[in-house]
Amino acid sequence: MKRIAIYDFDGTLYNGETISDFYFFCAKHKKILYLWLPYFTILYLLKKLHIISLKIFKQECFRFFGRRISTDMVYKFWGVKRKYIFPWVAHELKMDRKRGYYLICISATPEFLLSGIVLKYLKFDAFIGTRLNPRDNRKIMGKNCKGKEKVNRLFQFLRKNNIKDYKIKKMVSDSKADLPLYKLAEQKFTVEKNGKLHRGIPKKYI
Repeated sequence: MKRIAIYDFDGTLYNGETISDFYFFCAKHKKILYLWLPYFTILYLLKKLHIISLKIFKQECFRFFGRRISTDMVYKFWGVKRKYIFPWVAHELKMDRKRGYYLICISATPEFLLSGIVLKYLKFDAFIGTRLNPRDNRKIMGKNCKGKEKVNRLFQFLRKNNIKDYKIKKMVSDSKADLPLYKLAEQKFTVEKNGKLHRGIPKKYI
């Protein structure tokens, strides 16, 4: 039986929001990107008022990427930002491996932004994120990987990899948006805004 531990990324493993942090990182190198800020602010207000969906909001925000973003820029970004991985993460993942857990990170952040830091640096066994069209980084393929969609994507991954005998042993997140995944897990952990890890389900929804 494969025993699985699942982690969210932003606010859980990483003390920040990857997309917004990446935008400002890119803007430092390409000042013209700051011209997008008023547009993003309006989009954010429209999302908060439920006038546009989260998927549309994110897809519009991704327009600053252009049709493609260089992998070199993503590499440079994490070279600077990986220090904001919470201090407890390395020890907790080490203990999970000793327990024999199969580590999966599931995030709403686009896969191309996190696959390197999650798989190569943190050495997770698998990563599932929001999929963007590889030929056009402005377009989301399928649904935004959040809430119930995280469960759908998890089951798709298990079927694709012929993993039939498994148990979700652990779920770690900072947001109630991950309640669908929490319901599958035996052990539930939350990460507070101050970065502390403890048992239980998060009180906040992001």
